[in-house]
Amino acid sequence: MDALCIKCREPLGEDGVCPRCSAPPSGIRSRELDVADGARAAQAVGELLEHRRRGLGRIVGIAGLPRHGKTKFADRLRERAAERPGADLRYDKTERGQVNIYYIPGRREHHALVDVAGEDFQALGDYDRELPGLMRNFLWPVMQRLDGLLLMAALPIVWSGWNHPSEDTRREPAGNEADEMRSATRRMVDAHRMLLKYALVARDLRKLRRRFPHIGLDEQNAPTRNQVDDAFQAAAYLDIPVFVAFSKADLYAPAGGRRGLFTPDVPGFAGHAAPPLHPERTDPLVLGWLHFPDLFQFLMERVRFFRFDFVQALEDRSPAPDPNIAVRADSTIDTLIGAESVLEFLTAHPWTFPGISTATAIRIDRRLRPARWRADAWRHLEGALP
Repeated sequence: MDALCIKCREPLGEDGVCPRCSAPPSGIRSRELDVADGARAAQAVGELLEHRRRGLGRIVGIAGLPRHGKTKFADRLRERAAERPGADLRYDKTERGQVNIYYIPGRREHHALVDVAGEDFQALGDYDRELPGLMRNFLWPVMQRLDGLLLMAALPIVWSGWNHPSEDTRREPAGNEADEMRSATRRMVDAHRMLLKYALVARDLRKLRRRFPHIGLDEQNAPTRNQVDDAFQAAAYLDIPVFVAFSKADLYAPAGGRRGLFTPDVPGFAGHAAPPLHPERTDPLVLGWLHFPDLFQFLMERVRFFRFDFVQALEDRSPAPDPNIAVRADSTIDTLIGAESVLEFLTAHPWTFPGISTATAIRIDRRLRPARWRADAWRHLEGALP
C-alpha cells in the first residue's frame, strides 16, 4: 500500500513528499520513542535531520522539569495547527527514558518539536547522577542541528510553598519547605544551564574539536558534563533563539478572585516580599532578571537571542486550580502569549541575519530606561514600571 500524507491523506510522491501540500512522509509523524532502543533512536534521528536538511521544517527542543507543561503546550499547538479545536492529539506524559517527537502541520514548513522527559532533563543538571540515556542515544546528534530551544518554568509549581490554592494571601512556608522550594528552583536552573551548555558545544563542535583535541569531543558520542564544562566557555555565542516560558501562567490569573501568584523574597532583598505576580501586569524580563539571576546572566553572556514571557500552556476554570493536576483547557485571559507566538519566535525570524543581540538591546534599555532596572525594581513587579 502506498504511503499517505499525514495531512491530506493523498499518496506521497517518489521523494516521500506530498505533491499536494508538501507535507513530509508519514515516518516523521508524532511519535513516542524509547531512547534505549538504539535502532529506533538512530532511525528517528536520521529522519529528523533529513527533514531539516530538505527544508521541510525546523527542529525545536522543549525542556522542563516534570509537570511544567511541555506536553500540554505541544498538544495545544498541534490542535491549533490541525484546526481540530478540542481534539486530544497528544501522547501521555513523556516518561523517563522516552522522548516525544511532535509533528506540527503547516502551510509551507512542518516543524518538529522534541519533547524531553522531565525526569531525564532534571538528571541532566545533577552531576551526581549518570548522564541520561536520552542525551547519549538521541539528543546529542539532534542538538548539533537544533533550530531553537523552549525552556519551561512553571512558577505555580516552583513557588508552591508561598501559595495556597484557595487563599488570597501570601503564606509562609512551614518547616523546611522554603529550603526545599529553593532547592527545587536551583535544580531547575541547573538543568536549564546544563542543557544550554550542551547546545553551545554541539553547535560549535567542529571548531572546539580542532582547538581542544585533548578534551575528546566527538560528533557521535555525547560528551560528559565535565567535557562540556571544559569546552563551552570557548564556544561562540549560541546562535539559535531561546525562549524561557513562564508556563501555566493562567493558573495565577483566573477570572476574578486572586490577585496573582505570591513569590519568595527577591534574592538580595530578604525580608522584602515582592507583590504578587500577575501575567498581564508583570514585566517578564525583569522577573527573570530578579528571581533567576544566574540563568539571566548566563543568557546574557552566552545566547545571542533570548526572551522571557508568560505562556498559557495549561488552562483551568476551577476556582482554585492545582498546577500539578489541572487538566481542563479553557482560557480565561486572551492577552497571554500562546503556543503559536512562541513557535513563531523560535522558527519564523531570520536570526542568522546581522543585528544586535538581546544582551546588547538590554544594555541599551538600561541606559534609556534606568528605572526599569534599578535595584528596587522588585517593588514594581506587579504593575507597570514608572
